[in-house]
Amino acid sequence: MTSGVEMDKRHVFGEPKWVMTFGQQFRFETMSILGKVLEPLRPKSTKNQKYLHVGCGDIFLKGFLNVDFYSPKLVVKRVLRIAPRDVKFRGHDFRRQLPFRDSSFLGAFSEHTLEHLDPWHAQRLLREIRRVLKAGSKLRIVVPNLDSYLQFCSGEEPDKAFSKFEGRAEAIWCLTQNWGHQSVWNFDNLEKALKNAGFKSVERVSFGFGRDSNLINDLPRRKWESLYVEAEV
Repeated sequence: MTSGVEMDKRHVFGEPKWVMTFGQQFRFETMSILGKVLEPLRPKSTKNQKYLHVGCGDIFLKGFLNVDFYSPKLVVKRVLRIAPRDVKFRGHDFRRQLPFRDSSFLGAFSEHTLEHLDPWHAQRLLREIRRVLKAGSKLRIVVPNLDSYLQFCSGEEPDKAFSKFEGRAEAIWCLTQNWGHQSVWNFDNLEKALKNAGFKSVERVSFGFGRDSNLINDLPRRKWESLYVEAEV
């Protein structure tokens, strides 16, 4: 079993993190509106970018178009030549339609992103990912696994990393509220959401294993709590 104890130990129950103060919310929505205004000026072409990385955070995959919320810091780093210039990044608010043409990519990878959206926007994002993927391609999606947390709350130990929680309530808080989480997932409801979005052949896979090796970019530090699923267009 893996040990992910160091993953988020700075976040403990009762700390003022990810609470979305008025100032934080104002900056977030301002960036979103600015991005929407400028979007028509940005190219829709994805030439030479075969794969899509949805919700990259600060993990930039080579050979992928990495997409996440607008990152002024990354722009500054590129200007100062701190960030690699061969990294393909595009800022976007996942509450809106993806700014790409239909059938643009050969596959998509998303790790620990869907839970940051409420269920309605999460379902819409899955439909958008389905739209921009070519026929026969796959989506590999990774989310925190509700069932693992329920096992822990039932007295089991799905992974030693769960020992970092000071009780069951803190574990549920981490799953449902920490890091700005807005939805929870297990295989049953994720399979339903993927099929409702138009995907087929939805199957549960495991860390480091899948049908398209190009999409296997799983972070080891997230293995302890994660559900791995692949779906075909």
